[in-house]
Amino acid sequence: MSKPLNRIVYVTIDGQISTIAPDGTRGRQLTNGNYGFQFPAWSPVGNQVAAIGRNRQHTVIFAIDDKDSAEAKSLFNSQIEAPIYLSWSPDGQTLSFLAAYAQGLGLHVVSASGGEDLLLATGQPLFWDWAQDGRRILMHSNAAGQDARLAYVGIDGIEWGNSL
Repeated sequence: MSKPLNRIVYVTIDGQISTIAPDGTRGRQLTNGNYGFQFPAWSPVGNQVAAIGRNRQHTVIFAIDDKDSAEAKSLFNSQIEAPIYLSWSPDGQTLSFLAAYAQGLGLHVVSASGGEDLLLATGQPLFWDWAQDGRRILMHSNAAGQDARLAYVGIDGIEWGNSL
């Protein structure tokens, strides 16, 4: 694992992602104006920022390298579901996020290297936290018409043991 960068990420007044050193030097803009961004979140490794980008057609979650020539990788793209919160796994290999659906919330996971996202659970309310191993999530959900549940769920969607 590489050493985390000592930088601050923020959304500029025009909705772009920028980073800066804590002393105010070495600022750089990581995005270019095609989307308005929200909710940037540093990878625990410190080399990438995940952020939600929106335009008139769709919503995208990007993983953006914090470099002078920043590369943005699309991890999730939807015209229907609207991501509202991001959380990295402790090892920085996976990103979890909540998306708003007409019937409530959905908890998704997607690899930081890209690929298909996996919907782990739906319900409202829906709370979760990563296990230290980065392979499971402790999740509380209350899906419509079902009892509330507290369980460990693997990032492959398989429940670990019985619900708590």
